[in-house]
Amino acid sequence: FFLLSILLIRMSYYQLPMNYSLISYRDIYVVLFLIFLIEAIVSNKNKIILNCLISFIPIVSLTMHLDSGVYLYFVYFVYLLYLLINKEYKKIVINFSATLIYWLTFFLMIGKVEFYSFCFHFVNILKSIDLLHGTEFPQPFFEIGLQHGARATKSIMLQVLAGIFIVNAIIKKNFKYSYNQKIIFFFLFLVSFIMYKNALGRSDSYHIRMSTDFPILIVCFFLINYLLQILESKITNVVNYKKITGIVIIFLITFFSVENIKFKNLLISKKNFKNLLITKDNKYINKETSNFINFLKIEFKNEKCINNFTEDLSIAYLLKKPSCNKYFAAWLTSGINLENDYIKNSEDEYDLILSDAFEEYGLPEVFCEIPYFESCRARLTEKGIFMINLWGSDPRTKAYIDRIKLTFDDRVLHLKSTTSGNIIVFAFNSIPNENRVDHLKRKILTMEKQIDFDLMVYFNKILKNQNNKTNHLFL
Repeated sequence: FFLLSILLIRMSYYQLPMNYSLISYRDIYVVLFLIFLIEAIVSNKNKIILNCLISFIPIVSLTMHLDSGVYLYFVYFVYLLYLLINKEYKKIVINFSATLIYWLTFFLMIGKVEFYSFCFHFVNILKSIDLLHGTEFPQPFFEIGLQHGARATKSIMLQVLAGIFIVNAIIKKNFKYSYNQKIIFFFLFLVSFIMYKNALGRSDSYHIRMSTDFPILIVCFFLINYLLQILESKITNVVNYKKITGIVIIFLITFFSVENIKFKNLLISKKNFKNLLITKDNKYINKETSNFINFLKIEFKNEKCINNFTEDLSIAYLLKKPSCNKYFAAWLTSGINLENDYIKNSEDEYDLILSDAFEEYGLPEVFCEIPYFESCRARLTEKGIFMINLWGSDPRTKAYIDRIKLTFDDRVLHLKSTTSGNIIVFAFNSIPNENRVDHLKRKILTMEKQIDFDLMVYFNKILKNQNNKTNHLFL
């Protein structure tokens, strides 16, 4: 069984761009946790070290990979519930005590400020990661032929099939599985089930594939087991059959093991590590990236720091410049509180700020308050413009516009969208250089010819909303 399992695993390809190795480092915590958990379930002895290790892995995983840590803590609490049902109170006390000690040690190691910051960001990520990073899961069967549709269908069918095998093994009495083995099956499927959240949250090819590992292992386990049971029932000389099968499988494993493992690198690992430290950056980036970095060095030569709005976190390092604020990965500044704090602590000024912060049930109140509008105006250049998209059907929209007018000294224009019903508001930090309506109309006619788009209809809507009889947008 073991050799046949190894053979099937060798037939898969694991070199994914998001792993950068044959083994995904984020899965090491899950594997170790399962090893200790299975040992604790199988062993009837009250091993203190084993229970301490079970409670240790989730906190390490949580500090390294939030999602894996959350999943493991979910399974860990179910394990504690299992101990409670079985009245193993001593093990519960050991686990709770070890968990408390680990968290206290973690708190003392990083300090009060960093610990509170860790907790704050953890909560913000839980609240917003699916909105920020999520993609819609393809509809099984109905979207086969579309992007990731077939992979999604296969993965969810494997998940269902794994569940059927597990339930069948637990309920049916004709299977020769012990009570402890059935409990192990339950926890294996629980891990498989909860970790499938990665595929449902970020439904690209990589996350769907990585979330299918445990269902595949569970299904393969039962299929191989059934196959061997059938073979053993039909072959009388089981001993010779096992020897021959083992030899054949070892040969196949060797045949499929085509990875070029360079053992000599182990002997020169110290030299390789030194070279990694002293080698120049250009060695590790392509020509296009190198040219881009050289361009940025010229552009930002006189800048003391940079604000990086891209997903490439290496830019600050390659430019040898610090971040201008604590938000090193600005595109991950998610959550209303963090976004407001980012604006307040920013020292940059912008010609245009766009605000389009709708949630499922409308515009969050915090983005409609005077402090938010004041923060945005403080970040505008002298001739800067603030634009915000408001919900036209919201009865409070007029009050929001009045707040914007109060913040921007009545230099505010607005119009209703032709299709969605939303209201677009323009707020000016100062009176524009060109304020005369007739001159602006002539400019708009010229622009319409250049871009082949009807702009005048929107400008007329703005004038109508202004209720201004003069030749100037602003008095």
